[in-house]
This record gives sequence, C-alpha cells and structure tokens, in this order.
Amino acid sequence: MNAILKFLPVIIFFVIYKKYDIFLATKALIGLTVLSTVIYYFLYKRIDKMMLFSNILLVIFGLLTIKFQNESFLIWKVTIIYWILAIGLVITTFVTKKSAMEVAMKDELTAPKHVWRNINIALIIFLIFCSGLNLFVGWHYDLDTWVNFKMFGMPVLLVVFLVLQMVYLFKNAKMIEKNENTSLQTDIDSQMQNSSDKTTDTQK
Repeated sequence: MNAILKFLPVIIFFVIYKKYDIFLATKALIGLTVLSTVIYYFLYKRIDKMMLFSNILLVIFGLLTIKFQNESFLIWKVTIIYWILAIGLVITTFVTKKSAMEVAMKDELTAPKHVWRNINIALIIFLIFCSGLNLFVGWHYDLDTWVNFKMFGMPVLLVVFLVLQMVYLFKNAKMIEKNENTSLQTDIDSQMQNSSDKTTDTQK
C-alpha cells in the first residue's frame, strides 16, 4: 500500500501527460499527491518526513508551473530535491559522522567506519551527478524526452547505483550472526539444570 500511494500519482501524471498536456497532468499530480499524503497519514498514523518534504516541494513547484505556464519549475524541483539530499548527506558524513545506511543495517551487517563513509560519499557524488543530468536533459532536449527520462531513465540509474553499492558493501562487511540456536540451547540447559536442582532438593 505504501508503494501504491507513492507511485500511483506519478503513473497517472505520466498517462495524463501523454494523452493531454503537462499542465493538466500537473494539476492531477498535485491533487493526487495531497490525497495520497492524507491517506498515508490515516493508514499509518504518521507522515514520513522525506515524503512530506518532497510532496510540499511538488505542490509549490507544481502550482508555479500552472500559474506561469512554464514546465521549467518541475524540472528545477527534481534537481533541488537532489541538492537537498546531497547537502544532508554531507552534514551526516563530515559533521555528525553518521551513516543512515549503517543505522538501518546495524542488526544485519557490521563494517569498518571508512566503508560506511565511502558509501555516503559515493551517494553524494551520485546525487550531484543526477541533479546536473536532470538539468542537462531538461534544458537541451524537449519536454517529452525529459518526462521519459524522469520516468524511466532515472529509476534505472538508481537501481544500477544501488546494486553497485550493495556489491561494495557485502565485499567489505560481515553478516551479524544470529545466535538463536545458541540462546535456545542455553535456555534448555538452564531449564534442565533447574529441574535437576529441584529433584535434588526433593530428594534431600
């Protein structure tokens, strides 16, 4: 349901754009984005901060696109989001020295600090690259090419990058072994010892 709420407005935007124009598609995207945010809140009783921030930017730049009849605002919105994400990663990497991926995978993987740092730096470079590539395609090609690139090109680039990140991570990280069997055996031994003690006490 979460994925549907996030991607359905974009899919409908693409369909309406192909059938009509960018401005009607933008109106639909704004309305569906607001609706999906409300539904998300009622379903999960919370709002994902990044999702909320992205949706607010979309509404603002979408309204500017409609008001001035200029699709450049939508193009800039994508790049600005990449810039903000890159700035956030710069802060976490070089100031707070924390990695979001390290925190998310702390129960699954362990790796040296420099590995998590390299992953963050690679992601910063990737986001800056995508922000520039988005502007390049938006400025040097027609709107139809940019929309197709945004819908299909960017997701492919992201998947390739994430796969490379995972390959690097698993080459330099170790799985955290779950000692469930050991814990279970310990519990059994403890119970047997308690039973033995009780038997001994009874026999005294």
